[in-house]
Parts: sequence; C-alpha cells; structure tokens
Amino acid sequence: MPEARFVIAGEGDLRPYQKQIANASNLEVINSYISDDQVAPLINKSSILVLPYTQASQSAVIPVAYAFEKPVVTTSVGCLMDVVEDGLTGLVVPPRDPQALAQAMLTLLGDPEMRRNCGRKGNQKMKDELGWDKIIEQTIQVYESSVVNFKS
Repeated sequence: MPEARFVIAGEGDLRPYQKQIANASNLEVINSYISDDQVAPLINKSSILVLPYTQASQSAVIPVAYAFEKPVVTTSVGCLMDVVEDGLTGLVVPPRDPQALAQAMLTLLGDPEMRRNCGRKGNQKMKDELGWDKIIEQTIQVYESSVVNFKS
C-alpha cells in the first residue's frame, strides 16, 4: 500500500531502527510523550491503531481508539486480547511476528467495510463494557463480594 502513511507516536529508544526510519518517506515519528491534547487529533486522523506490544498488562489507548470508532491491531500479550476481539473490534497477532502484524494492518487498511465494522463494534464495546458506568458497577460488585467474604 504505497499510499499508506504511518505515524509512530510515543517515547522510546528508536536507535536500532534509525536506518529504516531514515529511508521511509511515508513515516512520521513523534518520539516523545504524547499529551492528552495530542491524543485525540492523532487518533482521529488515523484509519487504524496499531499496538505492537511485546509485553503489557493492559492499554488505556484501546478504549480511546474505540471512542473514535477506530479498529485496533494488537498483540496477544497481557489482557489486550480481552479488550480487542479478533475479527470483531480489530485484529490480534502474536508478539514479535512482523509478518503477522503487517498482514493484519494490510487486511484492515485494504478492507474499508471491515475497518468501519470493527470500529463501530469497538465503539459499542467501549460503551457497553469499558465506560465509567460499567467500571463503577464492577467496582461495587467487587466491594460487595469482599464484604460478604470478609464476614464469612
């Protein structure tokens, strides 16, 4: 997809990749902390969000992507595959598998209908499962369960 443009955003050590970065004309690198003010415009102008984590427990970026109806490509680490439902709200690939990651990106970029459907389903998942009302409800359930177990 020669027309595709990529943005690498976030703070990290990119020294091992300097040669590839220097030769990529379709790549923008923002190698710094991404403030709250920068997140919305970055995600809004994106077609997909790619999180190629090699390790993670969770990512707060996923619900933000869902809020903008953006599908997510991520790796099967931590709890990420609990939030990104493979084929439904995005695509999940094994960590450290650049071919699988590239194929997942190409799949979503090349299929606008799938991209829109995954984005809409992600948005619905965010509203149904990841919103503050649901978090409050689950927190209350944990506290109530703890109190009952403590009294037993």
